[in-house]
Amino acid sequence: MNFDEFIKYIIWVVFFMIALFGLYSLLKALSII
Repeated sequence: MNFDEFIKYIIWVVFFMIALFGLYSLLKALSII
């Protein structure tokens, strides 16, 4: 695996974690209402 693929993989992982965290926060906010 070269460095460019590694950077792309890191970006995808970070994006996925942010999306999961946002979805989790949204569901928690909706369940509170």
